[in-house]
Amino acid sequence: MRKRIFRSFAVLIVLAIILTFAAMEYISYQDACANMRSWAEEDAKLLAEYIDEYGTDALNEDTAGIIEGRVTFIASDGTVIYESDEDSALMENHSERAEIEIRSAPGAGTQIRIIFEASQG
Repeated sequence: MRKRIFRSFAVLIVLAIILTFAAMEYISYQDACANMRSWAEEDAKLLAEYIDEYGTDALNEDTAGIIEGRVTFIASDGTVIYESDEDSALMENHSERAEIEIRSAPGAGTQIRIIFEASQG
């Protein structure tokens, strides 16, 4: 009888620990996503002010370095005007991408794109 009670308590304790860690992971993930979204919005506002002040001709590698991220400036027709990581002249039209379609709708919109790059070993 004692063995059975001990096993039951052990299972309950293990389940409680697993559920606690799962809840903590979920909360941490949600917080990290909110922080990244906030940083991206701040960076976008900063770049918008920069472009308003100096124009699109002032975009260069140093500009992208200020926000420590990738910068792609796209015209309303989907043409890539500036790209910090690749040659914008070689890039396809972006008008069919989800983030552009959302932005074309009335009001503000957001689209999250997660890109994983495999390291070359």
